[in-house]
Amino acid sequence: MVFPQAALFGQSLRLSSASASRGDQVAIELSLESPAGKESLALQWDTKVPIAQVSLLNDKILVGPTAQEVGKSLNCAVKEKTAETYTSRCILAGGHSPISNGAIAILRLEISRNARIGSARIRVEQGIAVSKDLKQVPLDAVETVVAIRR
Repeated sequence: MVFPQAALFGQSLRLSSASASRGDQVAIELSLESPAGKESLALQWDTKVPIAQVSLLNDKILVGPTAQEVGKSLNCAVKEKTAETYTSRCILAGGHSPISNGAIAILRLEISRNARIGSARIRVEQGIAVSKDLKQVPLDAVETVVAIRR
């Protein structure tokens, strides 16, 4: 299947950054930005977390306030777990309202007590937006850094 370019439709994902000490908890927001009239009805993406340094609290990614306001539900399942990374596939869907710009998901993370001082890269990839006419649009991968302090 050939996908139109995401840039053509203008949807993009963004991850906030965070800074914390070992043993602390942080929240990373995954946000969607779409031009007016090009909002998505549903989204799918994969989230990769470096499990040696950080872990998802309760192994869950939470629905963000923007998605919640328009009645969307978020379902995530483990796609792959290795010694280095934990990858979950998420689907955000439900109802007939388009997804507004803003925070669509919240990653609540705990910094490992044994984490290396430095940074942990969180990555969202394999994103697909579904438009109101049910066309699938690929989304560019995004990543952020959690700065780990003593």
